Amino acid sequence: PKVYAVRLEQEGFEVVTATPEQVAQLDEAILNLMEGTLSEAERAAARNAVEAVRAQGVDATILGCTEIPLILGGAAEVDDLINPAQLLAEAAVRRAAEPPDPDRD
Repeated sequence: PKVYAVRLEQEGFEVVTATPEQVAQLDEAILNLMEGTLSEAERAAARNAVEAVRAQGVDATILGCTEIPLILGGAAEVDDLINPAQLLAEAAVRRAAEPPDPDRD
């Protein structure tokens, strides 16, 4: 869970993380999403956990689990929420569209 925090701190960023209670809410929602039993109450609790982090005055919030954007739905489509899976997919498409470079790999 610290994969982003460690690197960002090394780069000089101040990192704000969710509280243990917020993490528990997100974890429960993630597990239930994967099991196909996610309730609207759990979805709302996950949204509230993300909003609580955003309310701390952060510039951006990394949605550090691939399931979180799925749980949030359209609420994840705002500029200050960062979806690493989407960024990785976009980078892969850009890389695939580049001409071959034998020295790159």
